[in-house]
Amino acid sequence: MAQTKKVRYGQNAVNGNLAYDYDNPALYPEYEYGRPLDIPAKPEVREEVVPQTEVLTRQSVSPLALFGFAAAAVLLVFSLMARVQFTQVSAETAKLESQLTELNGEQSKLTIAYESALNLTDIENYAINTLGMQKPRADQVHYVSSSAQDKAEILNGTDGAVTGKAGDIVDSLKSYFG
Repeated sequence: MAQTKKVRYGQNAVNGNLAYDYDNPALYPEYEYGRPLDIPAKPEVREEVVPQTEVLTRQSVSPLALFGFAAAAVLLVFSLMARVQFTQVSAETAKLESQLTELNGEQSKLTIAYESALNLTDIENYAINTLGMQKPRADQVHYVSSSAQDKAEILNGTDGAVTGKAGDIVDSLKSYFG
């Protein structure tokens, strides 16, 4: 019995790719070479005419669109009124700032005039000569120095409760009338 040799893909060395061996039936045993191909006929396509529907166009306005336009108009009016108020406030601010600079200049002039009018030597002369006052002698001046530190004690009272405050009021009334 003669054995048929099965040809496997990739068994032999291939130069580049297998495109050179397309006509070799030994490499592609699943194809039957020389058999005519059965190409099915093109299916017949039927075209049906669909009657065209007539589209009636009618203009209408959505209530939501009307509400949107009304809201936009109201917001536009409010923004214009706010802009007018902003312009008025800006003008008033500019006027007040100029008035403030004038008043600051006048304050500095008055401060200088006041400080020049307040002369300690003139006041001392007026007190001694006109009012008859005298300077204290060295034995009349006593300096007090205390080496004890200042202390403060915080008393724990009520935490702001209404009954505690009412009790404090009653106690103060008792001490006033009693």
